[in-house]
Amino acid sequence: LFLNELYDEEFEHALAALAGEASALHEARVAEESGNQRSAYEDERILEQHFAPLLAESQAMLGALAAELGRRDVATLTQDEIDAAVDRMQPSGELAPSFEEFFSKLKKAVKKVAGKAVALAKKGVSLATKLGLGPVLDKLKGLIKPLLKRVIQTAIGKLPPALQPAAKKLAEKL
Repeated sequence: LFLNELYDEEFEHALAALAGEASALHEARVAEESGNQRSAYEDERILEQHFAPLLAESQAMLGALAAELGRRDVATLTQDEIDAAVDRMQPSGELAPSFEEFFSKLKKAVKKVAGKAVALAKKGVSLATKLGLGPVLDKLKGLIKPLLKRVIQTAIGKLPPALQPAAKKLAEKL
């Protein structure tokens, strides 16, 4: 229900930038180690380490927001209050430009999802009122790792065959 709110062209561009960065890192590693024995597992591990700070910051932000907004009555919460809470969230340290871009687009997506939950609660949709924002934001938090994993798999060509055409289209856009 709320996941539809995540789609945003700017968010897609931020993901594409991450995929491009991951591909460039992977290609540089392949060129650097040509002739050496490399494993796909090692390639994936290196890219996971590269994206670890972004994963940690994104999950920390969503966890903090779930704790803060989860205590609030969703039926009385306003979009301005949501926006203010999200805007207060900052990375604990400096992020790479592509990570910063993703982080800012994630914040924008969180505002949309939380706003949708509040709007549904105010319309009397019992599920939205009963759930509140905490569980919704926790669910988003759980999606970040698989999302970044998909970016990594795209970069090293490990996507399942059914997803490769979509990944190729994404690469063409880059």
